[in-house]
Amino acid sequence: MPSNNVTKMVYPEAEKMVEILHTGSQDLQEVIEVMQQIAERLEKGALLGDAGDAFAGALRSALCPAIDRLADKLKEQSDYVQTEIYDMREAERRSQQLFRD
Repeated sequence: MPSNNVTKMVYPEAEKMVEILHTGSQDLQEVIEVMQQIAERLEKGALLGDAGDAFAGALRSALCPAIDRLADKLKEQSDYVQTEIYDMREAERRSQQLFRD
């Protein structure tokens, strides 16, 4: 009985995925910077009192760290896919070399 377990990578799609994940991570880092700027404006008087303090605190202590974790995961996945592309190309190169020799 033949096996249908064939592993194949579509390199252009995998490389596009690496770029999308990497860009997403960078974009989220920019979002963090904007959230920090908003928190700073709130603290300088845009929204005074307990509500302003609470909102600025939530941005800094909850939202920004959560976005940062997501950005880290996207970067981690980008690196993982890039490593898999390299490994797959190396495996293909080695197997082609075996059949040539």
